[in-house]
Amino acid sequence: MTILAGARPPRSKAHRRTGVVPAAASLRDAMRRAARGERTIVRQHGKRLAAVVPVEDAQYMQALEDAHDVAVAEAALRDIRSGRVPTIPWEEVRRKCGLR
Repeated sequence: MTILAGARPPRSKAHRRTGVVPAAASLRDAMRRAARGERTIVRQHGKRLAAVVPVEDAQYMQALEDAHDVAVAEAALRDIRSGRVPTIPWEEVRRKCGLR
């Protein structure tokens, strides 16, 4: 496993590329870089495996995912309420699935 530091320029910090180094030796450094707002990509056998990112980046990504989930759910409810999507009565689902 290897870590590639500075794989993508942070929004507010200077871009820093340090190359590929053994992951175990540089995890602490990657965490320090994340605390400074930098991102680090972890690779294994040349493939991107994970990322060490600032907490703010992870929170922002979660907020984007949540907003997307809400939009998809609202669209599905609109489709159901408009009659464009057929529904199956709960009793029929229970019967077909062998539920009580």
